[in-house]
Amino acid sequence: LFFSDVAYRQKVRSPLEYALGIVRGTGKMIPTVPLSQELANQGQRLYLPPTTSGWPGGRHWINAAAVLRRENLAADLLAEKGPYSGRLDLASIAEQHGHDDPRSAAEFVLKLYLQDDVSDQTRQELLRSTPSGRDKKKNSEWLRTLTHRVVTLPEFHLC
Repeated sequence: LFFSDVAYRQKVRSPLEYALGIVRGTGKMIPTVPLSQELANQGQRLYLPPTTSGWPGGRHWINAAAVLRRENLAADLLAEKGPYSGRLDLASIAEQHGHDDPRSAAEFVLKLYLQDDVSDQTRQELLRSTPSGRDKKKNSEWLRTLTHRVVTLPEFHLC
């Protein structure tokens, strides 16, 4: 039932669900103070819901301003420096799971964040610029960019 067309990817993630969706799969810890502030800026102040029913859901979380804030949050979470101190280094996480070349690491990211459920066209577009060299720094930067693109796809905003 969870994977039926009626249920699968039919709910828009709240800001908290979106942020945790990026962090949880990595198995890493991040500083919670900047995350809490960012979630409050997106309208979801933790422990202070607007009503006893909690926060509104669904399309309330998706509009032009919200999508821009989510993209910025994803960029901050995945950045090498900044409020989250580069703790979500997908290149090293992929390598720990046996994916040491860029193509394999990219496939790992697609499986991690989208359960490999992405159209062939989207996959080809995402992987089009896969680097072929062994320059770890360049490959790591590319994987950060790819991961940002993956977590800002419409498919990732839904659960």
